[in-house]
Amino acid sequence: MRHAEEEGVEFHWQVTPVEVVGDGEGRMGGLTCVRTEQGLPDETGRRRPVAIPGSEHFVPCDQVIFSVGQRAGLAFIPESAGVGVTGQQTIAVNPNTLAATRAGVFAAGDATTGTSFVIEAVAAGHRAAESIDRYLRGEELEPQPK
Repeated sequence: MRHAEEEGVEFHWQVTPVEVVGDGEGRMGGLTCVRTEQGLPDETGRRRPVAIPGSEHFVPCDQVIFSVGQRAGLAFIPESAGVGVTGQQTIAVNPNTLAATRAGVFAAGDATTGTSFVIEAVAAGHRAAESIDRYLRGEELEPQPK
């Protein structure tokens, strides 16, 4: 995070976007946001953010990257597919090769780890691609030690 800040990235903590506002010329002008505070714990013990009345404000920007903690929807995978799903509702994979429990199926990113950082998903995608290449060439999936 420190490096991002050094490069000019601004972080807005405990803020919820309310509206994406255009600049009148078909481009993004910014966000209308509201500040939040932690509410009381719900039935699961999680404290949900609650808007602070009167805290609405405008954040000018030309690009926004939303980062929302959600899990991958795996309902499309039928039990008969032979692709294992963990108790945490992620796809079960070999951590070295990212091969799923069904031959020829590979998975990476949030579908295998749960909510995580984008850079971790990108790195996992590269590792999965290497495994897929080995699989298609008929080679051993486990990479040779360096």
